Amino acid sequence: MNALAAYARGATGAGIKVAVIDTGIDLESPEFAGRIDPASANLAGAGTLDDANGHGTAVAAILAARRDGVGTHGVAFDATIIAYRAEPACTSSCFMSLAAVAEGVDRARIAGARVINLSLIADTAPTAAMRAAVDRATAAGVIVTICSGNEGRAQPQAWGGGLASDPAIARGLIILVGSVDAGGAMIASSNLAGDGADHFLSANAGACSAATPMVTGALALLAQANPGMSAAQLVAALYASARDAGAPGQDAIYGRGIVDLTAAFR
Repeated sequence: MNALAAYARGATGAGIKVAVIDTGIDLESPEFAGRIDPASANLAGAGTLDDANGHGTAVAAILAARRDGVGTHGVAFDATIIAYRAEPACTSSCFMSLAAVAEGVDRARIAGARVINLSLIADTAPTAAMRAAVDRATAAGVIVTICSGNEGRAQPQAWGGGLASDPAIARGLIILVGSVDAGGAMIASSNLAGDGADHFLSANAGACSAATPMVTGALALLAQANPGMSAAQLVAALYASARDAGAPGQDAIYGRGIVDLTAAFR
């Protein structure tokens, strides 16, 4: 990730809204104090926005946990989080409502999110409601980052891949995300770029649920540092600065490469 170069330039994510559609968020955590947007909501029809599972909180922490000199912090540690809970009351072996996810995409767009983080997977084609919501989001200039899957396959999962590969709704603003180890090798469980190489990036994390908010955070830093850039320009900057891996150039394993904020902030 190499985010120190971004921080040295004053980029922290301040003023940038990022949406996390997941299992909710820990409303009492000091990591997010004062930075959970009032548009945040439970969309699952049961329980509250508060995260009983922990997955959504972990994703939000990787993205935007505060920098206080204690432990770790998020990539864009001053960003504002719009959190949507798409999972019914559940603590293990949980499934999110795809209808709630689609609603979250619409709400995030309306609430002013610059990037929507989807650290979730589904091995089915995207629903008509999801396609329509993403279409509205990208038409409004909202970037969407989606986990590619953790099955060790040669292709991203059908749900995210189906959205990203349709140029009529993606508009070049959907990024599929894979996971690499500290040495830059694709981890065994990560789904590869495959046919989605043109819109695939990787980050150093143990699974794509964690890698995806790293890419989202990188976009938030770039957006703050370059307020005049369009969504398409932000995505292009992240692709252009990515570190090449595997075969030279774009390939079916790493896609566009590995996110490198040192290069992005030169």
